[in-house]
Amino acid sequence: MFGIKEKYRKLSDEELIKEILTISNERAFREIYFRYSHLVLGVCIKYIQSKSDADDIAICVFSTLKQKIEKTEIINFRSWLYTITKNECLMFLRKNKVKPSQTDIENVKDILDEKDNEHLDTKLKQLEDCIPLLKREHYTCIVSFYFNKKSYEQIANENNYSIQEVKSHIQNGKRKLLILISERLDKNELL
Repeated sequence: MFGIKEKYRKLSDEELIKEILTISNERAFREIYFRYSHLVLGVCIKYIQSKSDADDIAICVFSTLKQKIEKTEIINFRSWLYTITKNECLMFLRKNKVKPSQTDIENVKDILDEKDNEHLDTKLKQLEDCIPLLKREHYTCIVSFYFNKKSYEQIANENNYSIQEVKSHIQNGKRKLLILISERLDKNELL
């Protein structure tokens, strides 16, 4: 019995997936679970921040994993599993209408507002990479307000927005920046 377990521990993820697909091998699936259950749960806790809900989502990920493996051509299993898990978490948050906390939004505001911080270069690099990914109206308002130091009124006049639209575009842009930066950090941590 020990020899069989040892055999599966030595297989690569790709070989385990092949075993699962060709002969519906439960031991290969258990090995995948053993390797990645802690990562899946960690991602769930990070997004959901409720241990019981995170446990439920992790169980859901693994209960549907075999069917998803059968339907998908997987190149990098670890990153694919991360994406599946993240999507389950985001669906849960949308379904339960959970939004980023005010603290999360303030973290992006801090990055944008900081002047004398030893890590400012790194934070600015993160922003430089993510700002171009914003919707046009979010991009325009954030760059105008934070980088060009324009007032809400100036931005509104230059772009045919109301002042309330400018405020909304800045707020939504900051929220999206937080998500983009967080996703990039997650990928670097898990890949």
